[in-house]
Amino acid sequence: MKKRFLLLVLSMSLLGLSACSNKAKPHTHTFSDEWSYDETTHWHAATCQHADLRADEAPHTLVMNADETVEECFCGYVHVLVSELAAPTNLAFAEGVLTFNAVEHAKRYEVTVKQDSVVVDTTTITTTSIPLYELPLGNYDVSVVAKAGDLSSAPANLSIVQKFFKDESTILEAEDYVSNDAHISVDEKAHGGKYALGFNDCGQGLYFQYYAFAAGTRDVDIYYATGAAGSYMTLFVGTDEEHGVPAYFNENTGWFGDNGGVTAKVTVQATLAQGWNDIYLFKNGTGSDSPEYGGWAQIDYIEIKGTGEVYDATEYAGLAPTRYRFEAEQAKWHWTNQYMRPNMSDAFPSHGYLGEQNELNDGVTFDVNIQKAGTYKLKFASGANGDRYYDVTINGVKENRKVTTGGSWNVVGEDAGFLAHLNQGKNHIDFSRGANGDWACIDYLAVEFVSEEDPVLPTEITGLSFENNVLLWNAPEGATEYKVVLEKDDEELISAVVAEPRYEVPAAIHGSNINATVYAKKGFFVANAGSSLLINPGTVMDNDVKLEAEKATIGARHYSVDANASGGGYALGFDNCGEGMYFRYYSYAAGTRKVTVAYATDAPGSKMEFIVNNGTPVVVTFNTRTGWFGDNHALALVDVNITLAKGWNNIYLIKNGTDTDDPAYGGWAQIDYIKIEGTHELYDAAELTDLVCSSYKLEAEFGNYVMSSGAPDMSMGNVYSIAYLGNQNTEGDGVTYKFYVDQEGTYKVQFCCGGDGSGATKVGMKVNSNAITDDGQTYYTLSHGAGWNVAGLDGGFNVQLNEGWNTIQLSRLSDAAGGRWICIDYCLVTMVA
Repeated sequence: MKKRFLLLVLSMSLLGLSACSNKAKPHTHTFSDEWSYDETTHWHAATCQHADLRADEAPHTLVMNADETVEECFCGYVHVLVSELAAPTNLAFAEGVLTFNAVEHAKRYEVTVKQDSVVVDTTTITTTSIPLYELPLGNYDVSVVAKAGDLSSAPANLSIVQKFFKDESTILEAEDYVSNDAHISVDEKAHGGKYALGFNDCGQGLYFQYYAFAAGTRDVDIYYATGAAGSYMTLFVGTDEEHGVPAYFNENTGWFGDNGGVTAKVTVQATLAQGWNDIYLFKNGTGSDSPEYGGWAQIDYIEIKGTGEVYDATEYAGLAPTRYRFEAEQAKWHWTNQYMRPNMSDAFPSHGYLGEQNELNDGVTFDVNIQKAGTYKLKFASGANGDRYYDVTINGVKENRKVTTGGSWNVVGEDAGFLAHLNQGKNHIDFSRGANGDWACIDYLAVEFVSEEDPVLPTEITGLSFENNVLLWNAPEGATEYKVVLEKDDEELISAVVAEPRYEVPAAIHGSNINATVYAKKGFFVANAGSSLLINPGTVMDNDVKLEAEKATIGARHYSVDANASGGGYALGFDNCGEGMYFRYYSYAAGTRKVTVAYATDAPGSKMEFIVNNGTPVVVTFNTRTGWFGDNHALALVDVNITLAKGWNNIYLIKNGTDTDDPAYGGWAQIDYIKIEGTHELYDAAELTDLVCSSYKLEAEFGNYVMSSGAPDMSMGNVYSIAYLGNQNTEGDGVTYKFYVDQEGTYKVQFCCGGDGSGATKVGMKVNSNAITDDGQTYYTLSHGAGWNVAGLDGGFNVQLNEGWNTIQLSRLSDAAGGRWICIDYCLVTMVA
């Protein structure tokens, strides 16, 4: 019994149990949550002291990736199948397509195209070929890299010459092919973001240019919108007048801007020549159409169907057109006659023409797209009974140019043309009747490519001399014209273009140390430097001078716009004594001159008076009944003599009658202009000073006045010059001058007034709508004479005036604001700087 007990105790000791314990303590194994693995199996390793234990041991479950480069088990084990890729081989380029051999295990290929080390395109493909004929013609370096998963091969390289085109269907956006930007509307729903609209007159439409690799007939899809089903336009190719193809817009889609961007399609056929084709799609109906004149449609784009053939470009013309032909009737015409329309009836011009530029600046503007920048020759095509002069403006640069016409109204001639730089993309080209221009039939503008490089002109003119008022120089090689610029004290006096190496300085240009610079010129190209000479043009001819009445009236209510009047306006509405006009005239010599007055009246026997420099009035009687100018545009002439001082003269033509006159108060006349007869003698320019008018004396009674009494006070011969205004009894009473200034600058403005003896009053004062104030206050303090019969000249203020029209307004303030009654005599405006 004792022996058995000792054996039990020994056993328990060996097991680590106390001989006196009566309960066992079991061991719990722990394992990692992460997988451990080798090349065949995976398991969770023990984290307790029994490190050699494994749980969940099992063979790998392998899944291949999409690029078949590795197999992966969910435990993280990766079996690499492909460790590297070979570079593509046998790269070749033929008929616009790059090809190469497939690379084992490669799933895609990255093709990079460079030109002059600049990346122009990068494309990833899954095939072993890629078309490159959409690249512009030229030399390129191409590299191809095989790819699979994260693997990339070394690049395989090939230098190519891209010279191939595939004749695919081509979309031409309507907005890129209008010759008048007013026909473009922006709309995000439109194809390309814009569409063309507003084709209201015959001749208006679109001009496309399309390159055909082979002659033949092509389908042309026209995408349009219309709210007038049955409208149509006609498609012409080139100048073929016999085979126009009508495109009928029979589906009523509604107007594009209203219908959410819905278009319909009509297909027509165009017969094309090989090479560049001029394609015109324009409105060409008659008054008997329904809808009339072909109706109305909006064009989004056209699509010309391709043949699918591939062509070697070296066998064809270049990428960009070498000639454009923009029809005048499709461009933007601007005529004083707002009812001017294209003429579509005569057969002699192409498609139609524009005519009757009866007024200055009448003409046509071409808003055109050019595919390649460079030097172009512009040829204007027109018919007339002699050559014409046009003011030509190209992208903001204006010149007056002679244009050779066809020689008669029924013969269109294409001018020899002139050179100009045109930008890639949009260009604006305007031909307008200049002051030296005349009427012509305007047919089209031809634009011909000359070179990508602009001409280099000589920057030195040799042999420059001046004698007998004529500049002379040697003709340098490379110049076809010359630009002559005359400047005085950095102010440009004149800029002229001449064809011969000589320039006669106009008699109006005179003085000492005038800088004359001559530049070599070729079309619109001018050398960036020229040769200069100081000259002293010494004489001036005293010619007849016409002074326009509309520039002499200093009250806007006495000015009427009328295109039939000389200068575009005339003076009228002289109802009260003291009202009239103010002319400034520079006389080279003192003496008596004949003045011719061009007038209209329906009250014969009416009278006005000339007053020169406060001298004795000279009566002008208007005896011829012409009727009022606005009714029949008839004028009569009357001559009188006036006495002038040497230098600047103030000339007033005023109404100065009484109620006993017949017609009453001197009657009524409308004045178009006066013409002062010159002596027609030459004068030494050195003796003539102050040739720019620097002082203006503006009589108050001549302006726009607001008076409680309603009329000026004609107190001739008293302390006031000619007459004055008074009785400003209501707030806002006063006078506004609208007057013409010859030169921009800083002027002092002063008022001559009489008053109540206080010597000053507060008034409202504005110059060109800008308030003149005292120290930021809302008024201007005007000093004046210290009595009603004492005219005093205010100290004045300085202000900037514009060249051309300006306004000065004086108005009474309320009594509470410090305003009071004054006698307003005149306003003196004197140049300061």
